[in-house]
Amino acid sequence: MVVQWGGAISQAVPAHAATAKCTFAQTDLSFTTAPPARVIAQGECVTAFPTGEEGAALFVKIYRSGTLVWSGGNGVGVVTAIYNCQGSAVNDFTAVWSTGQSDEASFACG
Repeated sequence: MVVQWGGAISQAVPAHAATAKCTFAQTDLSFTTAPPARVIAQGECVTAFPTGEEGAALFVKIYRSGTLVWSGGNGVGVVTAIYNCQGSAVNDFTAVWSTGQSDEASFACG
């Protein structure tokens, strides 16, 4: 699912995703200066409990220097979260995933 400032693209939710919990995801936190400059958190559920399958619900929260700037996810286990920069000051970003995993990096993004 791609969500950018409140807009969403809907996807069908697999039947097992409603009861399965994602326990491990492949995640990444990156930055691009290609207009518009933005921070991107991407994740894909690769292990779920109790099914052991892919595709369980996955959610992420993005924090900029400790302040929540983005929150969302979906039931299909694939998330792309995009935060559009509001300046070029260097800030610490943290993506906290519903699996308990987190990614941290500093970017020139206000």
